[in-house]
Amino acid sequence: MASLGHTARLVLASRDRVTAVAAWQALGFETTSEHQGITFLTDGQLLLGIAGQEFPFCSLLYLAAGVDPSTPKRVQSDFPLPIFQLGTPVDDAERVTKEQNPLLGYADAITIGVKDVNGAKAIAENCGFFVLEEYGQPYPQCDLTDGLITIALQEGLVGTYLTYITDIDGDLASDITASLSDALGDAPGFRVESIEQAGSHTSMIRITMPDGMVVLVSQDVD
Repeated sequence: MASLGHTARLVLASRDRVTAVAAWQALGFETTSEHQGITFLTDGQLLLGIAGQEFPFCSLLYLAAGVDPSTPKRVQSDFPLPIFQLGTPVDDAERVTKEQNPLLGYADAITIGVKDVNGAKAIAENCGFFVLEEYGQPYPQCDLTDGLITIALQEGLVGTYLTYITDIDGDLASDITASLSDALGDAPGFRVESIEQAGSHTSMIRITMPDGMVVLVSQDVD
């Protein structure tokens, strides 16, 4: 079990939780519960939460036994993402099924841009993460997990992204656009972009969600 809790999820703050939840549902997520004003969702690969603006835009929430259940408490200020804990019994632990997302494929990591990979790695290790893999120049990167959630720390990157891997066919970007359009109607607030390699083959799809989170779907090269 991770040192910070029994369940970990990425929490996104949104001005319009209803629209944000509908958009993530259009990407293959299902709502599982509501807890302390946070809508919990999963796509089988990742545990997600949509909260109001009392949260930072993007943070990690750990559910833990023996912690105050009435309100999320910030427990780590130096980590690349804000970390909160909220009290729930171990019996309430939620786990991913590891079934692939029907549109996005398999979750790779929460990718976080940092100025200093080694410094951020040391902080993550102090929080109970361990290194999975490291990459060198030109953009140093370190992949870590605490057994519940996987993060990728990368220099030369600004912001935080959700990264998925799948077999991108010619219709995937159109399918994603259609699903989001159907769910959001006249006020979509999203953008879907195809990034092509030489030879006009789509190597990546970039999805900007209404809440501002960016999802990167990369071609599976295995």
